[in-house]
Amino acid sequence: MEQNKLLLIINHMDWFWSHRLPLAQGAKEAGWDVHVCAGAASNNEKLEKNGYSGVGLPRNPLAIIFQLWRILGREKPAMVHVITLKYAFMAGLASRFYPKLRIVHTIAGLGYLFSGQGFLPVFLRFLVGPFLKFALRHPRARIIFQNPDDQALMIEQGFVRSSQVHLIRGSGVDLNVLGWNARILALSSKPDRRGFGK
Repeated sequence: MEQNKLLLIINHMDWFWSHRLPLAQGAKEAGWDVHVCAGAASNNEKLEKNGYSGVGLPRNPLAIIFQLWRILGREKPAMVHVITLKYAFMAGLASRFYPKLRIVHTIAGLGYLFSGQGFLPVFLRFLVGPFLKFALRHPRARIIFQNPDDQALMIEQGFVRSSQVHLIRGSGVDLNVLGWNARILALSSKPDRRGFGK
């Protein structure tokens, strides 16, 4: 096992650049060797220029599970961080072959599988449910939720254990990047004559 290797598994490279780059930067600054695993990550020049290694994935879900199983065995990461429920499902199944692996799943939303109504989503929940439970209840897995209702639902239905979950209030906003300053924030907190503000 590589003591400082972090494997970040994400659904799309655009999502990495727009939403998860600060996470990778923070890990890199903390001394982690960050490997980004996504469909178009292999031989990605932009990743390499920013000091990250890219690991590609196929498109077919079954092929992704098999490829992740191979990647985990080959790369031997000290930590795996998976983004989205779909990839938590696939990476979770692959991780079951590695009981000592430390893996974190970030689930920002439950998506169509849980929110959809009608025959198809109900049938999919019935079909996929047992495998999703098996994937998420890895003995060393931790699950990050960004919605308390999602967290409560997943615990209530037995998809995760209460001892393995953590709740954060969304991904947050970097005010320095947006250019906000203390004066603007102070003004926005004062009500005006129309009743806006706090």
